[in-house]
Amino acid sequence: MPRPHLTLYGQILFWFFLNLALVAAILFFVLKLQFRVDPVELLGGRTREQFRAASSVMSGELRNAPRVEWEEILTRYAGFYGVKMALYRPEGQLLWNGQQLKLPDELLREAGKRPARRARPGGAVPPLRRTEEGRQGRRPSPAEGGQEEGRFLRRPGGEVGGPEGELIDPIDNAVRSTDRRQRPSSPRGLTEEPDAQIIYIGKAGSPKKHWAAARVSLGSREYRHPPEALLVATSETLGGNGIFYDGRPWLWAIAGGLFVSALIWLPFVARVSRRLRRLTSAAESISEGDFDVEVASKRTDELGRLSRAVQRMANRLDDYLRGQKRFLGDIAHELCSPLARLRMSVAVLEQKIPSSNRRDLDSLNEEAEQLSQLINELLDFSKASIAVETLPTQNINVAILLSELAERDGIGGNFEIHCSPELKVTANFDLLRRALGNVIRNAQRYAGEGGPIELRAETIGTTVILEVRDRGPGIPEEWLERVFEPFSRPEKARTREAGGAGLGLAIAKTCVEGMGGRIRVENRDGGGLTVRLEMFCDESGISGALDEGSGGAEIRKKL
Repeated sequence: MPRPHLTLYGQILFWFFLNLALVAAILFFVLKLQFRVDPVELLGGRTREQFRAASSVMSGELRNAPRVEWEEILTRYAGFYGVKMALYRPEGQLLWNGQQLKLPDELLREAGKRPARRARPGGAVPPLRRTEEGRQGRRPSPAEGGQEEGRFLRRPGGEVGGPEGELIDPIDNAVRSTDRRQRPSSPRGLTEEPDAQIIYIGKAGSPKKHWAAARVSLGSREYRHPPEALLVATSETLGGNGIFYDGRPWLWAIAGGLFVSALIWLPFVARVSRRLRRLTSAAESISEGDFDVEVASKRTDELGRLSRAVQRMANRLDDYLRGQKRFLGDIAHELCSPLARLRMSVAVLEQKIPSSNRRDLDSLNEEAEQLSQLINELLDFSKASIAVETLPTQNINVAILLSELAERDGIGGNFEIHCSPELKVTANFDLLRRALGNVIRNAQRYAGEGGPIELRAETIGTTVILEVRDRGPGIPEEWLERVFEPFSRPEKARTREAGGAGLGLAIAKTCVEGMGGRIRVENRDGGGLTVRLEMFCDESGISGALDEGSGGAEIRKKL
């Protein structure tokens, strides 16, 4: 299974978010194990506090209002908080006021577990009434000269329904206490019940909704209210209301912060990855033998040092190879003179030695011929290193060139030429002929008896592709790149007994790259080798080509 590919920026972001996740996990377990705090309940705690405060305020207002106003109070608070509200009996079985809600079983079970509290005698708070200015105020008492005194009837002490000293309003059947002491009121003028009991907060029902329920105290000295009730609030969503706390905005804020952090890292990572891409491209060019790279940077960090080191390495390798080729050329030139004298001496000996020793002399001539061939290859290899800018170019008929090379370098071979007769390419004639000649000789030498050798030429766009295909033994896969190195021969496929010094493909590679092209080799299905030369030209450098990808007319010759 191939490994997934991630860019450097992707890897940095991956480890960044993984680090954040690890820190969050450690914080989660520290809060849960060390401080006994459940982080999941922190969000629910906010909802609990909000609902407790709302329940306390509502219970105070419900206590101090007659039952006929409860529906309006619930509607007003439900609209204010953006939820549905209802008032039930403490066990949740009977709706008193508000919207009819289908209470979930979980909420009913919690309500049944907690019995209603008994009303505390005298524990209710004095009533609050609106003044003409809209503020909360107490009813005027008879002692204060109010005109309502005549409306109130004093209940005898010990009568069932209220303690001694209560006044009964015959109009609205309200009970008024003669005790003028009043508990401190809330800032809004409403007395809040400090012990509103939250019994359930969660998501339940079908479909799922968010529910909150609290037992609130409704006992009043002024009105005959039930001592307690179950206040229920529900909403289908967390957001958009004032009861259920929605943590999603915080999550979006965190996500936005992480996104901004990623954007802050982007310029830095982009600079690093851009420099690494340049270094990678330069290293690939160096590995293919192209040392003309410019990657040195003025950066003072490790990437700057690495780029300067790669630049120095490329320059030194270029100088080394140039010196090597120059050395080989000098050696070849120096060997030409002794070799010429040797061959001249052998020719003189042929006239003087008896015929019985002629066999030894023929062996000497053969060795001299091999030495001459090696020297010529060294000279060709040295000449192929000359820069293409210094060499002239001309229009070359590819079909004619292939025919001439097959006749000259493929004597005794069977060649099939597939090329358009009118195909012409602009290139240096000597370099192209030397490159193709070495490839054809190489194919004839190692695969001449394996079947016909195909010489093909075709165009794809502005690229001219020249191929030499044989049916020889091929070469091992690990040698497909090394075969272009000077003096290299795969010992298993092509041994020295077959001839050659291992410079043929190296010369071809140097010639093709000197013209700005590329050369590759690959094994053929069923055995054999394909050597492909790719010449990159502009539109004016190609003429007489047929349709794209067409090999043209077929020419077959057997030499």
